[in-house]
Amino acid sequence: MQTPKRRARYATGLEEAPRVREDAASALSGGGRRVVSATEAARNFSDLISRVCYQGETYVVERGGKAMCELVPAGVRRCTGADLLALLTTLARPDESFLAAVEDLTRHQAVVEPSVWEK
Repeated sequence: MQTPKRRARYATGLEEAPRVREDAASALSGGGRRVVSATEAARNFSDLISRVCYQGETYVVERGGKAMCELVPAGVRRCTGADLLALLTTLARPDESFLAAVEDLTRHQAVVEPSVWEK
């Protein structure tokens, strides 16, 4: 359990932070997400957990340049419009053959009779 003195050090930022870089999507949305390597996270795990807990920071842990996991404060996660936009811009676009197949299936979909409750 953290003592009040140690908790205060993290709240005021007096502990040295691990080497991190800002996530590009987070920098655009003004969020507090930071990227840290798996090695750096392992070396500073206790500090990262304390920063997540007491300062509400969020860290993406990468291995080999690929995101592996995310350290976030426990509790309800809120998604802002900027978060949704950042997510949508990272998704791959469907190719034309997929869109044509969806349109074809939609056009040739069997008609479902209304239920007795809807008549």
